[in-house]
Parts: sequence; C-alpha cells; structure tokens
Amino acid sequence: MIRIDYPSNAKDIKQFHAEYLSRFNIGDLTVLLNIFLQRYPHLAGLIQMSVEEILTSSIEDLWIVCDSIKQAATPGELSDLGRIFNYDKNGSCSPSYQSSIADFFRNNSYGLDLNSCFFCNIDHINSITGVGDYNTWYDFYKNATEGELQSIEGIGPISAAAIVAHRQTNMPFEQCPINKKCKTSLRLYKLKNSTSHFTLDHVLDKASYPLAALSLYNLVPSCYSCNTKFKGTNKLVRSAALTHLSPSSLVFSFTKHARFKIYFPSNNNLTYLSVQNTNDFVLSYEIDKGAESYNDLIKLFKLRSRYIFHKKEAVKLIKKRKRYSNSQIEEIAKLMKISKDEVKKDIFGDELFNRDYDNSSLVKLKRDIAQNIGIEGIR
Repeated sequence: MIRIDYPSNAKDIKQFHAEYLSRFNIGDLTVLLNIFLQRYPHLAGLIQMSVEEILTSSIEDLWIVCDSIKQAATPGELSDLGRIFNYDKNGSCSPSYQSSIADFFRNNSYGLDLNSCFFCNIDHINSITGVGDYNTWYDFYKNATEGELQSIEGIGPISAAAIVAHRQTNMPFEQCPINKKCKTSLRLYKLKNSTSHFTLDHVLDKASYPLAALSLYNLVPSCYSCNTKFKGTNKLVRSAALTHLSPSSLVFSFTKHARFKIYFPSNNNLTYLSVQNTNDFVLSYEIDKGAESYNDLIKLFKLRSRYIFHKKEAVKLIKKRKRYSNSQIEEIAKLMKISKDEVKKDIFGDELFNRDYDNSSLVKLKRDIAQNIGIEGIR
C-alpha cells in the first residue's frame, strides 16, 4: 500500500548498496555461483549478472532473470541454487544471511521510514533496542540501569556494575575502571543488536526464485499478519506486468491510483453529513481505470475486511469536519493569528499534511477520507 522510500540520489544509492553488500561474503558467493554454472551450463546463459548485481538489482530485473531460470531449471537445480543464496537454512554451502539482513534493515529503519507495514499500512513495524530515551551518551552513562548498560557493545555484568559504582563516587568518566574499548563503545553509544518488530517478506518466494532470496529489492518489511497469515506461499507477482505490485518497485503507485471511499448503498443522495457512527456508511476502494491490478494486492492481504475495524478513524474525521467548516477554520485562524493550515493541523492531525508521516499507521485511510469529505490541503 505504501512505497518504500529508498535513497534517491546517485551518491546515496551507491552508499546504500555498498552498506548492504558489506553484509555478505561476495567472494565466496561468486565462487559458489561459478561452480554452480559450470555444473549446470544450460543455465549459464540465463545468469549474466555478478553477485553484486543480483543482490542490488530492481525487482523488475530480478523477475526477468529469475523467471527464466524457473522455466529452465529442475527442482533439484533450484534447490542447489537456494543453498548458495541461503537466507535461513542451516547446513547449506553458504551461511544463513537472515540475521545480517535483518540487522541492515534495523540500522536503516529511520532512512527507510520503517513505521508501518508497507503492504497494509495498519500494523506498526519497528526496531526495539530495550533501552529508554536518553538525550546524550553522557546522559545514558549517568542514568542508565545496569541492564541498559549491558546493551552497549563490550559491556557485560561486571563492567556495568563497575560503571554504576563509579557513578556514585562522582569521579570523572575518564577514571571509570572499565577498559578503553568499553569507554569508546559507550561514547559512541554502540548498541548491541536490537530486536525487530517486523518480518521481511520475499516478494519472489525463495523456493521458486532462489536467485533472489538475498536480493535487497525482493525484501519488503512487513507485519507478521501480512507475511505469514495472508501472503504465505501465495504469489503477489506472477508476471513481469505485475512487478509494480511490490512496494519495493520504483513505479509502485497504489497511493496514487487506489483510494478509500465512503459509500451509501442504501441512498445515493446521502453525504458524509449524515454519518453518526460506523454503521452509516460502507468503506471501500476506488481504483483508477488501467490500475485494476492493485485489486490483487487488496484481495491478497484482505484489506477490505481488515479495514472495517478502522472505520472509526473515518468517523472521527467526519465528526471533526462537521464541527469545523472552512469559514469556522478561517475565523479561528484570524482569532489565533496563525495560518489556516496550522489550524487544520491542530484540528484534523498533522499526519494529514506532513510528509514526515507518509508511512505512519493508517495514514492512507485518513488522508483519503479527509479528501473525500472536502478537507483542503491534504498531502
């Protein structure tokens, strides 16, 4: 439902890819892939990409290569390829890269705006550090619990206890009886691995398209429900013409071509002004002509039925809209000596107007309904 916001300029993309590639043993993967192609020469002509290119190619390019391999390879050959591009299996010729990939997404959670599931925009996805909110590393040093101190790389129970004891003496940090490496980690606030509150969905499933099992743009951060309960082994992308259904595609445009609408099937003459509760209207989608394929995403992730529970968010906006007309908003702006935009943000919510909330939970629903009922200036 929401496109993943990758880095946009060439320099940032290059750095982003380099950081991702650093998670892998490129040399070993290259050797193993070459051995595979020597063993199965009929597939060599289909894989004209380096390992680096495989790991960072677009979902569109991945589909072309992976589908051609799927058509030409036997199940055994696909299995052998999966043992090289190994995501989560033990005992393969390559190590499992699942934890390293997850760590990459955790480290880039802010830049990629990992806020809500990119498929449903309902459930929150985020990284949990197990550490409270501290202003600076020194604030952390002075006030963190022993357990929180042990979240820093290199600091265990003994060092944490030593830090707590040293704090009570009011002596300078430099005299704290811990080693230099621990002090450096503390100053740099180097936390150990955080916990993911998200899963990584393979748009092209690992079994059918093993070459893409580790590929950056084949991985979509998603909630457990979307990844496991609804998508599971079902295929979202079934042809080259459907690669745009992946939130990792640069041409993914669900937000532009599909929108929530409120309907009154029993009386077409009714408007939002008649709404008092969630039973007074039907919440559905309007899909632009030529973009009907987005219905596949809606059906696969059960979005129609899942959003029924959230109709109350629409009711909240409708009630506020009925309470504050455009003329009333203008009067408030004059009285408060602020802009009408600021008044609308205060009344209806900043997330309707501010790009910083583009992937906040339920933002697509709220913005669509706001436009539906005539609130102006929606992002």
